[in-house]
Order: sequence, then structure tokens, then C-alpha cells
Amino acid sequence: MDMLVLERYEGESIMIRDDIEITVINASRGASLINVVAPLSVPLLRDELAVEGWADAHPCDDRTGSGSLRIRRRESESLLIGDQIRLMIVESHRGKVKIGVAAPRDLEVHRLETWMAKKNESRDGALVASGTSV
Repeated sequence: MDMLVLERYEGESIMIRDDIEITVINASRGASLINVVAPLSVPLLRDELAVEGWADAHPCDDRTGSGSLRIRRRESESLLIGDQIRLMIVESHRGKVKIGVAAPRDLEVHRLETWMAKKNESRDGALVASGTSV
């Protein structure tokens, strides 16, 4: 699996698929606090706790009812999202972090602003195709 590395500043997000949002809450030297919002059906686990078949064995975690989990990760530490996605803190400095996302190539990973522009473009295209003015 290839790894895509994206640089994000505090308050900026990454979207994986259409239902997983990763937001940088705080980035300091060597570690970052991130917030992960994902459906409760998608298991989340710190990489160091994972064993083979973990996604089936650990269907729940410490998320709130909204599906949100805040977790601090140091450089080179990972978070597993489902059984196909690995999120790694590649580098963390004051105010910004490089986040690596290892996932199958057919899985969409975008900066939040790119994802929103793409969604608006497809919505506008659907409206034009239906004859509705934009």
C-alpha cells in the first residue's frame, strides 16, 4: 500500500471517502492531537494495540455518540481506521503536521477544501443537468 503524505495546519482537515474526517487540533514538536470523525461501524485502534483480525474483534472504541475520537499521536505513531486505512504522523512541528495516509489506491483521500470543492462541483453539475438554475 502506498502512503499519501499531506501537510495540514491546526484546524485543517483531511477527508477519507465521504464519511471519515481527520482534523488537526494541535500540532507541537514531535506530537499532534487529532480528531477523527467516522461512522461507529468503522473501528479505530492505535497501531500498537492491533493484532491480526482486530477489526472484527474490536467493533467499538472510545468514541462519543457522534463518532468522534480525539487522540494524541507522536511522530511515526499510527492509527488504524477500519482494516484498510493507516493514518501516521510523519512529522509534527509547531502549528503544522505531515500526516501519512496508507490506503488502497481506489479509496479517495482529499484535503477538506478540495473535497468540498469537488462536492459543490458535482452538485452544481447535477443541478444544471436537471435544468435547475444554479
